Amino acid sequence: MSAKRNGADSGAPVDELRDDIAQTRADLGGTVGALAEKTDVKKQARKAKERAADQMGESARRHPVRWGGIVAGLLAAVAAIGALRWRQSRRPKNRAERVWHDVKSRAKDVRKDVKSRAKDVQKDVKSRAKDVRKDARSKARGVKRDAKRAALQMKGRMSR
Repeated sequence: MSAKRNGADSGAPVDELRDDIAQTRADLGGTVGALAEKTDVKKQARKAKERAADQMGESARRHPVRWGGIVAGLLAAVAAIGALRWRQSRRPKNRAERVWHDVKSRAKDVRKDVKSRAKDVQKDVKSRAKDVRKDARSKARGVKRDAKRAALQMKGRMSR
């Protein structure tokens, strides 16, 4: 490369300037790369996540009891929230549904009550039927005995 001479200067400052420009371009390229890396949100988030995971892992290794309590608390909170959401999902949403559920519940209660009373009546009827059958057998035996006596008396009168 030829260096242009400017008055009393030799070619050295031009070469130095070119080297300085090349160095500045390299520095500027590195700076632009660093800025591009800093503006990459996904990459920054991934790095922050990795740092946080490393810190939590280290903390968990140093303080396992504390982290066990935290995990247990979180599980209990999740279970409680799940139970509340499940319960709310089972609650009627409007007045018609509430009335329907109320009527349905009362009908179940009435059904249980009627079933219970029907069983009581069934037991009572069975007991009375036993008593009537027993009484009928007893009366039938008495009638049979009376009929035999009457037959014997008639036979005795006829034979005389």
